[in-house]
Amino acid sequence: MLSQWFTRASAGVPGSPDEYESFGSLVRLRDIDRDGDKDLLVSSDYYDPGVLLPGTGSGITGTGARELNVVAAFPQ
Repeated sequence: MLSQWFTRASAGVPGSPDEYESFGSLVRLRDIDRDGDKDLLVSSDYYDPGVLLPGTGSGITGTGARELNVVAAFPQ
């Protein structure tokens, strides 16, 4: 798998880019939706909702991304 880069300006990622938001300062790579592919949960801090970027067989995608009321710093 190749390295991937996502911001709030990436296609499909909800929200709009804000200066000093720190989007991506908290991340978790887990199969959150239990479909067999690892998903990426991204947060900017402990107060904003997380963004779930779904995983596919070829990597993470912005297609179908959605905000969740969970931050990426949730317990393992």
